[in-house]
Amino acid sequence: MNSPLTWLILLIGAGIVLYFIARFLPKKLNNPMRHIAPIERLQAELIQREPYFDYTIKQDRIIVSKDGSIHAFVILDDKAVNTTRKLDDVMIFSLKQRYRTKELSELVAKLQQFKK
Repeated sequence: MNSPLTWLILLIGAGIVLYFIARFLPKKLNNPMRHIAPIERLQAELIQREPYFDYTIKQDRIIVSKDGSIHAFVILDDKAVNTTRKLDDVMIFSLKQRYRTKELSELVAKLQQFKK
């Protein structure tokens, strides 16, 4: 059992088994559109709560605008901390993809304050 030939045969056999396992397992699909569903849900909820603005989806963010001028960005990211910051005249909101209704209500309240 300790001969080099035995070890070589076992190693080649294990390699062949791993090759066939890798060959016949289904491939994982990297879907670049996986963030669309939560962002569309967020857009629909924002439109219901605050129809004053226009909403545009760009990948993982929503652009909130009115009359051609951008008022805010709403960014959905799993690694984001719920934050609000201001860059010139544009508010930037970061939300997790699994946001709560309370967080959305706070966002809409901040948008309404910003509108005035």
